[in-house]
Amino acid sequence: MARDLITVMTQDADFALTIETKLPQSVQEHLDEARRLRKEEAECRSNAARETRAAAQELHGMGLALQQIGDILGVSRQRAHQLVNAVNA
Repeated sequence: MARDLITVMTQDADFALTIETKLPQSVQEHLDEARRLRKEEAECRSNAARETRAAAQELHGMGLALQQIGDILGVSRQRAHQLVNAVNA
């Protein structure tokens, strides 16, 4: 609508229109905190995955079967197999 109004008022359709939204400081602070928490969550998930792989591999090294490892970790036998064979990242 703004583009149409400017074109009608100036008879010029060749222009750039930039729209910026200025948020209240308190809203921006909430968004910044949400972004920080999402980053922290991703790091925690990565650490948890690494520890789960290490546990699976240690259990496998102790001679437990994949089904047993899956039961202990709360995952399927197939997922236990993936964890045991995962290259540590």
